[in-house]
Amino acid sequence: MTKDEAELAKSKRLFEDGLISRSQVQEHERTLAAAREKVASTRRQITGADEQVAAILVDPAWEHVFDEGGVHVLHRRGAHP
Repeated sequence: MTKDEAELAKSKRLFEDGLISRSQVQEHERTLAAAREKVASTRRQITGADEQVAAILVDPAWEHVFDEGGVHVLHRRGAHP
């Protein structure tokens, strides 16, 4: 359970006990929804970046070489000396 999920659960209990208003519970619900959307957005960005990297790795226009230090480097075929 995340911090936001715990806060929402706590606020629901407090609402049931009559200690806070429904609007306070709704604010925690909005906070949790925003946090979940941010996570989903970040996951979509990572997936998009992964797909772009994968496309380059299989593109025959790119040559895979290793520099003097053994680091994997991509060069566009015919673009390096």
